[in-house]
Amino acid sequence: MIQFVLIAVVSADGFIARHADDVPAAWASAEEQAVFAASMAEISWSFMGRNTHRNALKAERRRVIFSRRVDAPRWEGERWLWVNPARTGLKEMIALTGATGRCAVLGGTGVYDWFLEHARYDTVDLSIEPIRFEGGLQLFSRVAWHELERRLAESGLEPGEDRILNAGGTRHRTWRRARPLIG
Repeated sequence: MIQFVLIAVVSADGFIARHADDVPAAWASAEEQAVFAASMAEISWSFMGRNTHRNALKAERRRVIFSRRVDAPRWEGERWLWVNPARTGLKEMIALTGATGRCAVLGGTGVYDWFLEHARYDTVDLSIEPIRFEGGLQLFSRVAWHELERRLAESGLEPGEDRILNAGGTRHRTWRRARPLIG
């Protein structure tokens, strides 16, 4: 059985980055980064956009990289599959990779949107840092930060764990699907 887990760190006002080249390691707390590393240890494949891939190159990680610049699925080595999600469906991506178990959805915004629009999240793991960007790249392009809980509930996800990670106020929140997805 395959499960898709959105894993992200956001600012207190719902942004995943200040600009396209911004990386969480530049502003996320050490505690959040430890939670992220522990989550990634359980992941079989990661799904991400071109910028996320470029900003966090890891040769050993198995990745499906979304890009509108490719016409057909294209392998780069044995671990990186480039796809255009407008032309390649999720079932084909899974078949091409042989992905099983927990798969991470790591962003950016367009990739997070795609999985939400296709109602494919089984779990959402969000770390929320107590800083405000006042602008930048949103978690979702069509979901206002203050509407996130409602939109996740509409997608069949229920609130779970909510804990404080450090004295600075970094929170980690989880939503899980009430019933497993079929197909």
